[in-house]
Amino acid sequence: MASILLPGHVVRFVPRDDVARAPEVLPVARPLGRSARVILGALLVLAAVVAAGLISALWTQPTPGAWFSALFTVMISGLVLALVLAYIGALRDGRARAEAAQLWSRARKHVAEHGRIVAREVSTQEDGQVGSFTLSVAVEGGAELHARWSMPRASSGAILQSQVPVVGQPVRVWRLEPGHGDSAYVIDVADPSAAESAR
Repeated sequence: MASILLPGHVVRFVPRDDVARAPEVLPVARPLGRSARVILGALLVLAAVVAAGLISALWTQPTPGAWFSALFTVMISGLVLALVLAYIGALRDGRARAEAAQLWSRARKHVAEHGRIVAREVSTQEDGQVGSFTLSVAVEGGAELHARWSMPRASSGAILQSQVPVVGQPVRVWRLEPGHGDSAYVIDVADPSAAESAR
């Protein structure tokens, strides 16, 4: 997928007989709450303190050699750095989702376009259910848009690979009215559960 996928680029399942209406609220996951940010931040500080203690012990206690101390210093430091970068990334992603949702709700009008799926990428879980998928959609005028669907927290929202929208399937794209930027859009696809029940 050549285009950058932003937090406000989302796929939404709608009933097949759905009246064309833009979602009032942008269907993105809510960002971390303040208490969650504080708890995770405290855990990161604790991890850094423990890591510092372990690294200190590596260089002050007897070890098989300097190579051993250096190797595990790099490993421990890298682990803590990865956790910190993941935390910062989660905060930035949550902030971007919140900004996109605010922009969406402030817009007085949303414009509908027709498109067709030209490519897809599916990520599955160990049980075979789809954890997320990304669609590439060609719209009128030749533009190509990319959006993601992620499995809701409720297990009842899970889908199988056979229910993922296929290449060539028509979709509806909701965008912000001109003048409100292009930071968020919603791609509507037919609800797979309705298709399964119709068989």
